[in-house]
Amino acid sequence: MMRALGKKLGALGLVLLMAVGTVACSDSSQTQAENAETTAGTTTAQAEAVSTEAATTAAQMNEDGGKAVITVNDQAIPLSVAKYYVDYQKSVYEQYFSNYNGGEQLDQSEWYQTIPEKDLTYAQELQESCKDFLIDGVVVSGHAADYQIVLTEEEEQALASQADQQLQGLGAEKAAAFGLTKEHLAEFLRHNQISNRIYTEVTESFTCEISDEEARTVSFQIFAMSTEGSEVGGDDLPTMEEAKEKAEAALAKIQSGETPSEAVKELGTTIIDDTLSVGQFDDSDEMAGKILAMKTGDVLIYENPEHFTLYGIYCVDEDDADGRESRKEQLRLEKAAVHFQEMTAQWKKEANVLVDESLWGQLGIFES
Repeated sequence: MMRALGKKLGALGLVLLMAVGTVACSDSSQTQAENAETTAGTTTAQAEAVSTEAATTAAQMNEDGGKAVITVNDQAIPLSVAKYYVDYQKSVYEQYFSNYNGGEQLDQSEWYQTIPEKDLTYAQELQESCKDFLIDGVVVSGHAADYQIVLTEEEEQALASQADQQLQGLGAEKAAAFGLTKEHLAEFLRHNQISNRIYTEVTESFTCEISDEEARTVSFQIFAMSTEGSEVGGDDLPTMEEAKEKAEAALAKIQSGETPSEAVKELGTTIIDDTLSVGQFDDSDEMAGKILAMKTGDVLIYENPEHFTLYGIYCVDEDDADGRESRKEQLRLEKAAVHFQEMTAQWKKEANVLVDESLWGQLGIFES
């Protein structure tokens, strides 16, 4: 239920928002390629767009949709876009919830539960995250000139086509209820596309020093064995002690040079290659700590009685060069993302941001 996923809403909030933002303004070069496949396809899309616009008009457009709910340095974000984005995010989270819970649908009343240790409901939390995302998009895109970013005519056309497609996907009735027009949506996508380009420029050029030890990576081979035999009376499954003896024998074969897959064949399990880097797991993770302490050629038997599992581990390399370089790049990207967030926060402080709280309170996405 929602309480069980409460922490995930906070932890995944930014991930979901950034993921949706990226999807909503997917790379224009891909969009251009898709749009250029056939002239007939483009013509059909345009015809459908005209049909959608006509249907939207017939559905009595919400006149408040064009009002500025947020203004950033004289750039207006219309209420329609805020409604569209919050609604989209809500559906994304609900789909995530359903997938996570085996198809169970989220009870809408759960959105109104208060988040533990916060004076906010889940609905309010999501709306505030969306507000930040909308503001950030305009703030960041306002620095396009600093990075010599100008959208080409082809990219502008691709955005217009994408806006058409998303408007069609939304449906005429909901678009009319939001007061959302193709122009509103295209401008939203434009800000996101430019922001993504700036993010790429900043993170790709970001440099920092990362020591070999900070990125040290252990490469190892690991197999797992179920030890439920003594607990459930299954004669075909070993007890922990029996599994330990078999695992030790298999690891000894691997140490002596036998092919790992052959060494574990009689155990009815498979062995996989894996890596683990310093800092990847919390210091309290016992298994990770033991693996990082291994030396090349060492073996380790790790018992997990709680889950009736025993792991056999063989250390291939205590300081894997390829793994270390890969980890360095991963750490660089993580630090680059933090750097970009700090830049965005500073730009936001310098920007003139006005939110019409009265209008924002009229989003109504969670009222149904």
